[in-house]
Amino acid sequence: MKQRSAKKIRKWKEKFERERELRQEIRAAAPDILRSKNFRSTRSHVQHGNMTVNDHSMNVAKCSLAISEKLHIPCEKKELIRGALLHDYFLYDWHEKDDSHRWHGFSHA
Repeated sequence: MKQRSAKKIRKWKEKFERERELRQEIRAAAPDILRSKNFRSTRSHVQHGNMTVNDHSMNVAKCSLAISEKLHIPCEKKELIRGALLHDYFLYDWHEKDDSHRWHGFSHA
């Protein structure tokens, strides 16, 4: 039982450390984006259910990095991160009824 718990703890620590490394890579590659007033405002825009655009974009950046490394896909990490952070960059709540948001799922980017 103790070995199993120790293994779980080790795996949890590894995941936690990897998450920290990914966040550091993102901060290093896109400090201008992360610090911008407009990007920070995405913390108040809901994207998927109860997730903000900011959280969603950060998750996409982390997953993109992890996938490229896991599959050994050569890429420019800085551009990958910046593209992931900005892939859903819009500064409005597309859930609100407004004709300008009507084609949001098809035309933003």
